Amino acid sequence: MRFAEFAPMLALVTIDASACASRGAPVGSGVPSTAQEAQMVTVQNDNWLDVVVYVVNGSARARIGTVGGLSRATFRVKGGLMSTSPARLLIDPIGTSRGYLTDAITVMPGQQVELRVGSQLSLSTVLTR
Repeated sequence: MRFAEFAPMLALVTIDASACASRGAPVGSGVPSTAQEAQMVTVQNDNWLDVVVYVVNGSARARIGTVGGLSRATFRVKGGLMSTSPARLLIDPIGTSRGYLTDAITVMPGQQVELRVGSQLSLSTVLTR
């Protein structure tokens, strides 16, 4: 068969596929998009060591940032990393082979996450507000 015989069928399939595509809410429409909304994570490091903080979803992890020892930092996490499913935070101190993985948390749009790194990693806590 020749291309000329398939051209009308190909055009219909293309039109049907584009009609089924989702556009989402237009920008400025007042409808929040959870996949695009960023989450704020505040980390209070009460440990002497600098730490790297990750978001863990299943077996994948995404780096949030680094917080110096005895300091505080706030990070903006891309939408979808924490709002699509329960996530955990991984605290990885620089210079040691031991880390700490928090319990799973579910973050709703508009909520903020607060992570406190304890002087001993096992005393670390996480909460949502």
